[in-house]
Amino acid sequence: EVTTISSQLSRLSNDGIIEGVSTSGARLGYQLVERFFNIWYLMRHGTRRTRQKLYWLTAFLQSFYAPDELDIMKRELEDSRQYSWHPHYREALLAAYEARTGTVDSNLAGRTVTAASIDRVKVSSAAEFGRGVRADSVRQVVHGTATSGQAQDTDASIKDYDEVIGKLANTSEPTQLGQLAMALVSKGITLGQLGRHDDAIAVYDDVVGRFATASEPALREAVARALVNKGFRLGELGRHDDAIAVYDDVAGRFATASEPGLRAQVAWALVNTGRALLDLRRIDEAEQAYRRANATSPQKAFASIALGNLLADHLDRLDAAEIAYLDAMQIADSSLIAIANLAWLRIRQGRISEAVELRSRLTSLDAVGLELLNAALALENQNFGVATGHLAHALDGNAAELKTTYFDDLLRLLRLAQAHGHGERLIAWFKETGHAERQAPIHAAFVGYVRGRRFLLDFSPEVRKPAERIYDWLTGPRADPQPAVDEKVSKPRRRRGRPRKPRP
Repeated sequence: EVTTISSQLSRLSNDGIIEGVSTSGARLGYQLVERFFNIWYLMRHGTRRTRQKLYWLTAFLQSFYAPDELDIMKRELEDSRQYSWHPHYREALLAAYEARTGTVDSNLAGRTVTAASIDRVKVSSAAEFGRGVRADSVRQVVHGTATSGQAQDTDASIKDYDEVIGKLANTSEPTQLGQLAMALVSKGITLGQLGRHDDAIAVYDDVVGRFATASEPALREAVARALVNKGFRLGELGRHDDAIAVYDDVAGRFATASEPGLRAQVAWALVNTGRALLDLRRIDEAEQAYRRANATSPQKAFASIALGNLLADHLDRLDAAEIAYLDAMQIADSSLIAIANLAWLRIRQGRISEAVELRSRLTSLDAVGLELLNAALALENQNFGVATGHLAHALDGNAAELKTTYFDDLLRLLRLAQAHGHGERLIAWFKETGHAERQAPIHAAFVGYVRGRRFLLDFSPEVRKPAERIYDWLTGPRADPQPAVDEKVSKPRRRRGRPRKPRP
C-alpha cells in the first residue's frame, strides 16, 4: 500500500531513481528513471517461441555485429566445453547469424512488388521495391565471368557492389553507366535489408547526384527507383514528411514520362505517399493519393486494394471500399489479397455466408492470415473459445507476417471482438495466456480501445508509444475520438501537519 511505502518512494524520488507518472486512476504511478531496466524486462517476458521471445535482442545482434563477428560467436557457441550459454541467448544468436548471413535470390536483391507478386505482399504494408540486380550479374559484364546464381551473403554482395562501383566510377560509356547505376541501386536495397537505413539513403542520394540530368532511359529509371526507395527508407525511420517530399519529387520529375518503368515508379510514389499520409493520420489526403495512383495503370490493382483498405478501415465507407476491392479483382482476379480483404469487408457488412464462400477460395493464403480470418468467422458464430484458439495460432505463428502482412487483419479482429461485446473477455484472455506481455503494444492498445484512451497511461513509455499508433488505427472510424493521453508527469503533493483523525 502507498501508505506503507510512501517514505521509501519519496527517498527514491528525491534521489532521482524513480519518478511519478500519471495513470488512468486518481493515484500516481511510479517508474524507474533508468529505462534500460524496462528493456531487459520486456526481453525477459517473451513468447514460448524463443526467437519471437527475444525478437528485439535478435534484431540488435543482427544489426550490431558484422557477419564475421557473428561467425566467431557462433563457433564459440558450438564449443560447449569452453563456453556456457543461456538457451535463450543461444537461440537469439543463431537467429541473428542466419538473418545476417542469409542468402538473397539470385535475381532479386530486394522485395519486388508487382501484379504477379501481389498475392504475397499485403497492400497495407508498403515495401521497398525496384528490381535489384545482383553484383555477380553485373560482374559478368565487367569481368567476363559466369557467376550468376551463386549464393552470397548480403555483406559479400555489398563488397561485390563496391568492387563494380569502383571499377566503373569514372566511366563515360553508356552501357557501363547503366551497370554502375544498377549496382548502386542494388547496394542501397541490400543495405536497407540489413536495417542500415541511413547508409541506404546515402547510396540513393549518390545515384541521384550522379544521374539526375541523364537522358538515357536506364539511368532515368535508376534515379526514379533510387528516389522511391529513399522515400521508403525515410518512412522506416519515421520521417514521413521527408518521405512525402521525396515522392513528390518523383512525380514532379517523371509525371509526363511515357516509359513503362518510369510510369511504374511514379505510381509507386503515389501509393507510398498515401501510406505515409495515413501514418500521419492525414486520412483525406491519403485517399486522394491512392485515387491518383489508382488512375495510373501500372499499379492500379495495388492502389485499388490500398484505397479499399483506407475506405473500410479508416473512413467507414464500406460501399466505396467494396467497389475498390472488386475493381482490383477484375484487374488481377487471382489476387488472394483482394479476395481476403473483400472477405473481411463482407464480415463487416454482416454478409457472413458470402464471407464463408470467399474464405473457401483462400486455401493457399498464409497460415497467419487464414487463422485470423477463421477467428473472425468464429466470433460471428458466437464461439469465443474457437476464435481465441485461432487467434493463439496466429499470434504464435510467423512473427514477420503478423507484424507486416496481416497486421491490419489482426486489428480488424480486435475491433470485431469489441463490437460483439467480448472486449473485457479478450483482455482477460491476453493476460491469462501471456500474450499481454508477448504482444504488449497490441494488448495495451486494445485496453485503451475498450476502456478509454487514458488507460494507456497504465503502460510503460516503451509500450505506450507504439500502442498509441495502434489505438489510433482501432478508433479510426469513430465519430467522437477521445482526447490525447496527457503524458505530463506530476509529483505527489506533500501533505503538511498531522494526518486527520478518522471519524467514528
